[in-house]
Amino acid sequence: MYPSYYIEIITPERVFYRGMIEEIIVESLDGQLGILKNTMPMVVGLKAGIMRFLDAGGEWKEAAASAGFAVVKPDEVTVLCDTVEWPDEIELASVKREIEKEEENIRTRKSYRDYLLSKANLAKAFAQMKLKSRK
Repeated sequence: MYPSYYIEIITPERVFYRGMIEEIIVESLDGQLGILKNTMPMVVGLKAGIMRFLDAGGEWKEAAASAGFAVVKPDEVTVLCDTVEWPDEIELASVKREIEKEEENIRTRKSYRDYLLSKANLAKAFAQMKLKSRK
């Protein structure tokens, strides 16, 4: 067991999670990154994917997260993302519609910016689908 530290996972709509955890694993821009207590301070860019964390009770929790960033301090972490969802909050039919819509947007893109936005939305949707299929 690792020593626990404080975490807040925040979206524009809500505080998704607040409490003590032992470890978090996020999808950084450079690959998966595990963060423990007393990690050196840094700001980490995050890409859409599955975020996992070990709560202070020893239970692993998973959530689908969009792109964002994490502010890491030795005894606390703040994760800021556009969206973060528990598996039971994900509606598979809605995710499939989102994938179809974004794939069509990529085929008919009007600008490079639209292409990048659609790719980011697709990454989030695929993370949601992967997480939902596990549960």
